[in-house]
Amino acid sequence: MRRRCRRERGKRVVIPARRLAGQTTIAVTAGLRHYDEIALTDGLRLALSSRSIIGHAIGSVIARRRCPADEAFATLRTVSQRRNITLRTIAENLVAAPSRGTQPSTI
Repeated sequence: MRRRCRRERGKRVVIPARRLAGQTTIAVTAGLRHYDEIALTDGLRLALSSRSIIGHAIGSVIARRRCPADEAFATLRTVSQRRNITLRTIAENLVAAPSRGTQPSTI
């Protein structure tokens, strides 16, 4: 392995490449961990938000169909799969429909 040299006040100073590589590895690893933590935090925030919206949608289906919660969730899941739209989007549309003054499409 080749070492880089530089002169400092007339003395020859050797900077080992391994030390530099080690410090770079530490910096990159720390950056990746930070990115992973941010992604996880965003994912958890979205999951909690989705859970709330889906819960409201389940309540709407229960009120309309007078069915148990597991059947209401199964209904939402079926609509989501048949239309190839995420369950969260189906729930958002269902929950937002009364505030827009429109009827949600068939559920």
